[in-house]
Amino acid sequence: MIPCASCLILIVSAVHLAQPLTYEDLEFQITHDSHHQIKPVIHENIVIWQDERHGFPDIFGYDVLRRVEFPLITDSSEQWSPAIYREKVVWTDFREGTDNIYYYDLWTDKEIPITSHPAYQFKPTLYGNRVVWEDYRYIEGCLFMYDFKSRYEFQIPTLAENPSEPQLYGDILVWADNRNGDFDIYGYDFIRHTEFPISTLSKHQVHPVIYEDIVAWEDNRRGNDDIFIFDMSEKREWCITTNENHQRFPALFGDILIWQDDRNGNWDLYGYDLVTQQEFPIIMGEGNQLMPQIYGTLIVWQDDRNGNWDIYGIDLSMFSPAREQKFMKNPDTIFCLITGIFLLFTLIKQGKR
Repeated sequence: MIPCASCLILIVSAVHLAQPLTYEDLEFQITHDSHHQIKPVIHENIVIWQDERHGFPDIFGYDVLRRVEFPLITDSSEQWSPAIYREKVVWTDFREGTDNIYYYDLWTDKEIPITSHPAYQFKPTLYGNRVVWEDYRYIEGCLFMYDFKSRYEFQIPTLAENPSEPQLYGDILVWADNRNGDFDIYGYDFIRHTEFPISTLSKHQVHPVIYEDIVAWEDNRRGNDDIFIFDMSEKREWCITTNENHQRFPALFGDILIWQDDRNGNWDLYGYDLVTQQEFPIIMGEGNQLMPQIYGTLIVWQDDRNGNWDIYGIDLSMFSPAREQKFMKNPDTIFCLITGIFLLFTLIKQGKR
C-alpha cells in the first residue's frame, strides 16, 4: 500500500502542473466517418443529422446517454434537413422523384409519408403534434401543417411570399419571408389564428428560432450579420451582438442563446446568457464550427477540423455561463477535484493488488 503522504504529494504535484479547464476540454466527437455529416438537431439525449457516408444523404442518429450511433433512414434516394421532437423525427425525402416530408417514430420504429403532392415540400419543423414545412404547390410558396392527432393537413393562412425556415414552439410559428422585397420575420398564433410581424426593417432578417416568448434571428440591418431577439411578452427588441464580423444561425434553449461567429477569422461558437446578459465563447478550436443546436446543457454542431464535416457535442452542465465567473476566479478548482479523485482511486486500486 502506498502511504497517504505519497498520495498527497502526487495529487498536489498533478494539480500544480494542470492547466485550467476550458470548454474544449468538455467537448466530444459524435461521428468518426470520413464522409460528411451535417445539419445536426437535438432533443433530449438524441442527436439526428444528415449523413453522406453512402454517397448520398441519409439520416443517422446518436444516443448521447448510451453513446450509440444508429442509422435511421438509408434509402437509396436523398433524405435531408431532419428535425426532431421527442420520439418524432421528420425530414425531406426525394424517393418519389420530388421532395416530400416523411416521419419516423423512434418508439415504434415505424416510418410514414406525410406529404405526397408532386410539388416540392421541404425543411420541416415540428413541436408537439404539429409539423410545418415550406410548400411550393403554389407559385409564390406557402406554409403547410400536418396535425398528428387529427391527421389533418392544411395550408396556414398567411400573406407570406417564399416563406423559409419555419420554426415552432408551443402554439407559435415563426419564419422568414420576402413579401416586402427583402426577408423579414413573421409569426402565426395557432390559438388566435392570426399572423403578426416580428421584424420588418430594411435588409435581411433570416434564420429565426423561438423558445417560449423569445424569438431570435440573424439580422443584416447594420451591413453585417448580427443576432437580434424579440420578447413577445414585453414587445421589445434588442441587439445581442455588435461585433463588426458576422454572427449567424442562432439557436435558443431556456436562457441560453448560441450562434456561429467569425470574429476570429474562422467560424467559432459563442453564447449569451439572457439572465446575466453576458456573452461567452464556447468553442474556438481549429477549423470551422457551424450550425449549432442546443437542448438543455447539450450543444451539437458540425465541425471540419478533421478535413471533413463531423458532428461534435459539448455538455455545459459542468461549466455553465452562470457559474463561469466563479470558476475563473480559481480555474484550477474543478481540475484539482477531478485529478485528486482520479489519482486517489487509482492508487487505492493499485494498493489492493
